[in-house]
Amino acid sequence: MNPFEIVISPNASLSRQANIALFSSLAVIILVVATGFTLMGFWMILPFAGLELTALAAALMYVDYQNQYREVVRVDDATVSVASGYRRQQQACEFKRGWTSVLLRQAGPHNQPSKLLLRSAGKQVEIGACLEPDDRTDLWRELKQVIEQTQHS
Repeated sequence: MNPFEIVISPNASLSRQANIALFSSLAVIILVVATGFTLMGFWMILPFAGLELTALAAALMYVDYQNQYREVVRVDDATVSVASGYRRQQQACEFKRGWTSVLLRQAGPHNQPSKLLLRSAGKQVEIGACLEPDDRTDLWRELKQVIEQTQHS
């Protein structure tokens, strides 16, 4: 069997370059307006414009960091492995393929999202938490088919 591999990542609305372009364009506008008010004698606007740009930069950096999250699920003849992390692998776990099950816990009360779990020998790991519920269900079906197909081959 050829190894099956899928990379799970959040739906990033803006790339890093787009975030930089957005910040740069807003910074120019904010600084032009703040400089104009400063020249008219309202000097206190300039420090607040700096604070505003600092908060915007921090928010965009946080969003960019969150968009770097990746989960790599790999299924081969003997194992099912999951590696995850931001920008680099930070966690990894491996299950024996023959004992691995894929479970989808449906959404609970109070808007709790569904959970997609890989489970084997008393261990479990959640995958796809960054996915929309429909995408999580599609991934559950695909993983279930791949793992069961390879087990019976």
